[in-house]
Amino acid sequence: MTIEKLTWAMIRDRVAVVNPELFSIIDKISPDDRHGLLRIRYPYGAAVLERGKLCLPTQEAETLPFDHPHFEHRYTEDYRYATTPLMLQLDKINEVFMPFSDRIVPVNLVSPGECYGVFATAGLLANIPANPIYSASAGARSVFFSTKVSDALGNRRLSQVFGAKIIQPKTLMDQHQNFKTIAYAQAAKGQAWISETLVFDRSWFSHAKDIGVWQSFYNYVLRAAWKQVQLLHFKNAFSITWEEFTNAVQSRNLKPSPYTVDTVRQLILISNQLALGFAPVHGYEDLFPAQLMEAVYRTIYLFIYAPIILAPNWLHRLSPGSGIFYSLSHPTLLEGSPALKTPGSLMSEIRDLQRLMSMIEQMLIQPKKADVGMPIRPARFEFYHSDEDQLGDIENSQFIAIS
Repeated sequence: MTIEKLTWAMIRDRVAVVNPELFSIIDKISPDDRHGLLRIRYPYGAAVLERGKLCLPTQEAETLPFDHPHFEHRYTEDYRYATTPLMLQLDKINEVFMPFSDRIVPVNLVSPGECYGVFATAGLLANIPANPIYSASAGARSVFFSTKVSDALGNRRLSQVFGAKIIQPKTLMDQHQNFKTIAYAQAAKGQAWISETLVFDRSWFSHAKDIGVWQSFYNYVLRAAWKQVQLLHFKNAFSITWEEFTNAVQSRNLKPSPYTVDTVRQLILISNQLALGFAPVHGYEDLFPAQLMEAVYRTIYLFIYAPIILAPNWLHRLSPGSGIFYSLSHPTLLEGSPALKTPGSLMSEIRDLQRLMSMIEQMLIQPKKADVGMPIRPARFEFYHSDEDQLGDIENSQFIAIS
């Protein structure tokens, strides 16, 4: 069953495993059976949220908004209390992202035990309307091979084996559709990658005028919202520090393009754990069915070497010494000018980045009279391109896996 109505007594033991703090708070309240919950099982790649609205899976391997006529309004009244209802991740990792017309920007990863929808529900408690514009998917949405997968024969073989349409990806983000298609086909064979999410209904927030024992639960929601706000606070502090860097660039009479400056800023945000980068998904089955996709593209698509699949991750979640990546072919800037560059200009763009990063690295090791803004952690940056660099300054991307 993909959608299951539950009571607290039916799911409490599961919550105790993934989030002991929230379990303890709710168990002390001991909510009765009128306080409903939905346990939703999403197949890989399914939409969990679309522009903040909860989506539910159907038997036809698609997802629709919870208030869609398909569900005969079974969920409309109970889950429309906030733009996004309170949700607790039970199994696997979901990606929260910002959808744009030409790209997908990863914003956060929600792991088991973590809540989302906290901004909207905190706004409900404070009587302040919130209109989130982000979306979320079951597993990684911003996921792609580090090399092209546009071989027509290879994709035709995938279509024949899985009995479904495999598209010719035009951009890195187009590959996600093929990953979904393959995952759905495997699920039909009983080999499903499933993300589980628990959704709280309206009744959990019906005690705001007579809080009593519910105070601790509402405080938990408010604290969770504040923790997410802290990331914005750190970014604001970083902006003060970044002003120093831009002033230094101007004083040296350097004139990098706005795109280069914005990209350097994003690289520093990623290295200081204020933005997501990309990392190989091998071994991260909670985020993406990596073993399945690696095997499929090695044995059916017929990659001639071991394929590397990249997906969003936080630097601090990786093993010590591991690297994290950023792709100029898929800019994840939320601010600035993220216009995609033509392949012929990427090499020159990387050279500009190298020069600017080298200057900033020198600034970071110089002693300062006083700390202003947010301290920046020094990091080592390496630059790659799929073409050979005649000057030998930029390494070939085929060596990424062994560096």
